[in-house]
Amino acid sequence: MTRAWWRRNFWWMVALVPALVLALATSSFRLVNLYLPWEWSRPTVAGASVGTLEQRYNAHDGKEHDRKVTVEVLSVKSVPRFEDHAAIVGATLWEVQLRLSASPDQDLKHCTIELVDAEGTRYGFEGGRRAADPDDRFYSSTVSAPYCVPEDTPGPTVDGFTGEWSEPEVPRPESWELRTAMVLPDGYEPVQVRIGWKMPEYLVLDIDS
Repeated sequence: MTRAWWRRNFWWMVALVPALVLALATSSFRLVNLYLPWEWSRPTVAGASVGTLEQRYNAHDGKEHDRKVTVEVLSVKSVPRFEDHAAIVGATLWEVQLRLSASPDQDLKHCTIELVDAEGTRYGFEGGRRAADPDDRFYSSTVSAPYCVPEDTPGPTVDGFTGEWSEPEVPRPESWELRTAMVLPDGYEPVQVRIGWKMPEYLVLDIDS
């Protein structure tokens, strides 16, 4: 660019700087305030097989609540079957056992659990299904969204339509074990477990070898 070009366009270039700043600020606002809250974007990395997730979240009653739950990875191992489920050819079924500890007054009914391999690929509950027969029960896991509390003592829950809380007659214990399973392709092994209840916060735990 010549000196004459700079003289002709100097003020246009000066005016361009705040426009670029505004464009970047707008895109950052959308990312931080519109997109990231609806993704698993805020990890708590335990750096061990046990860790604690702390979260403030909005429930269906329209109020803010605090969640604090400690999760420990007891076991992650490959198995030929899990209850009525098995992996398809070319995949391996992995059983996951966790211990959860939390105050009985917290809503912890549904959570999202994923396994992560050394490449950083996440595996959930949708892989490894047999699609040929819709009545075939040999799926990768028992449910698509894990029921993360004891079935007989689930603790309090809030109705998604009315916003009303229901309290069980028998309180949930302060500690319980969760057992589920999912599928990874043959040759891949999980190195981490991810668990979360409401986006964007989640907990990352190591799997002890």
